[in-house]
Amino acid sequence: MTYTLTVGGSSSTIVVNNGTVDTTTSLQLVGKNYPSYGLAMNQNLVNLLQSSAGTGQPQGALPGQLWWDTTNTLLKVYTGAVFKTITSVTVSSGQPTSALKEGDLWWDHSNYQLNIYTGSAWQLIGPSYTTGQQKTTSVALTITDTTSSPHTVLAFFVGNVLTGLLSKDAAFTPNSAFTNAYGSGFSTVNPGYNVNSTIYNASGILVNGTLTTNAQPYVTSVGTLTGLSISGLLTMSSSIAASANGVYDIGSSGNKFRTIYATATSALYADLAENYISDTVAGPNDIMVIGGNEEVTVSTISHDPHVIGVMSQNPAYLMNSGISDIGSAIALTGRVPVRVKGPIARGDCVVSSDMRGIGEKLDMYRYTPGCIVGKALDSIENDIIKLIEVVIGVR
Repeated sequence: MTYTLTVGGSSSTIVVNNGTVDTTTSLQLVGKNYPSYGLAMNQNLVNLLQSSAGTGQPQGALPGQLWWDTTNTLLKVYTGAVFKTITSVTVSSGQPTSALKEGDLWWDHSNYQLNIYTGSAWQLIGPSYTTGQQKTTSVALTITDTTSSPHTVLAFFVGNVLTGLLSKDAAFTPNSAFTNAYGSGFSTVNPGYNVNSTIYNASGILVNGTLTTNAQPYVTSVGTLTGLSISGLLTMSSSIAASANGVYDIGSSGNKFRTIYATATSALYADLAENYISDTVAGPNDIMVIGGNEEVTVSTISHDPHVIGVMSQNPAYLMNSGISDIGSAIALTGRVPVRVKGPIARGDCVVSSDMRGIGEKLDMYRYTPGCIVGKALDSIENDIIKLIEVVIGVR
């Protein structure tokens, strides 16, 4: 009679006829009345003991069959399609050291951490903290807000406590499930970095402090920088631009820069001025002379050789700014508006007149060295007093 064998996990069968040996699998299946069947049976036992050990995979493998791959010294199991490696998993408090193969797993039951062997060392898979450290790491977290919308954030844990959240979304309010799980330290999650208000007594996206090193050498256009305190050298690789014209200062009257090194400067206004102590408050555009009860006073003498310059309203560069008395910013060179009595032509020399602070055309017969204020850039046709521009310091 024949033997009909059922292959487990499938509907297929193997039929072994009388007096024959079936070799459709990796074992020798002996039929009834087969001579010398003992050899075949004993060889089968050896193959089973060795899990079909060999350099090549067994022929006619059945699902669930084991194969000891002697080339790679790996135990594999047949899935029905391929032989898959059975990875070793060791559970211990110390690192395994014997019979290690790349891909071996080690469960560190002291710290509850999983490690994988790279072929030369154990590499931690996770978690990255030990049981003594508790949950101290950063993880991706999904927070559902009060409108049932999900938000993905980066959550920062220290000792099982949620200390901070980094969000890219617009401000939202977490729902009660999040509050119940992590506490009330994040009543609102804003875009940017948020800290747990119950720990740090702060919330939102405010991050401030004093930059004392070049640990962050670049500030890019990620927002508005409202204050920056620098204790060392500030190195710039590009220009510093203001968002509006003429509304910002560099330094202040109480905190001045010591020395400014530059290749070139540019200014909107056109004169260089210096502060002198005046015996009176001079008017704008007045011609000033050395004299009076202090250093300077307003001119009142025609062709006065003590003339020094003209009161400046908007100096491009002001020197001697620390005067504590009545300071008169006097333009020493450049172009400034001056009140002049006509007539006068463009290019004529301007001198002081006998009218307080007012200039007039130079009379060559009355010339005295040092009396010229500058040269007119405009003309006045008659004898009226008119505000014109004068180039100061040009003799």
